[in-house]
Amino acid sequence: MKFFETYFSPLGEILLASEDGDCLCGLWFAGQKHFPDHIDWQKKELTIFIETKQWLNAYFNNTILPIPKINPIGTDFQKIVWRQLCKIEYAHTSTYKEIAQFVGCNSARAVGNAIGQNPVGIIIPCHRVICHNGSLGGYAAGTDIKLRLLRHEGISLLNKNLFTP
Repeated sequence: MKFFETYFSPLGEILLASEDGDCLCGLWFAGQKHFPDHIDWQKKELTIFIETKQWLNAYFNNTILPIPKINPIGTDFQKIVWRQLCKIEYAHTSTYKEIAQFVGCNSARAVGNAIGQNPVGIIIPCHRVICHNGSLGGYAAGTDIKLRLLRHEGISLLNKNLFTP
């Protein structure tokens, strides 16, 4: 059984999911790529959802809290990449190429594909990964949301696609 709850963020509605009621396995903006069909899921107020909402409230108020307990579902390679993403600090960025080097992969594209499958957005901060030339790259919830998350974290923009730390 999967459980869900919704959270209304400053950037739009977010769906929270848990398979076991103990860990968060999903956090998606409404309508983003890989947004799950949650028709058979049960809407339920769980402690993990309360903790996640508190974390999101703190995040959107520029406060850092320990991340809620997560259990993202993916391949071993995806999980390795996602663990590396969790090392990118608030208000900092990394590149697809750097992440590939850290995880011992010769393909920034393979890393980009794993990042694109991240089921726990924001908490696993895939929005902090940009291209090595400073361009934005992609984002499952759309590049507008990615830009807004980066701006929220205080990353200055030179233009729509380029950043300065």
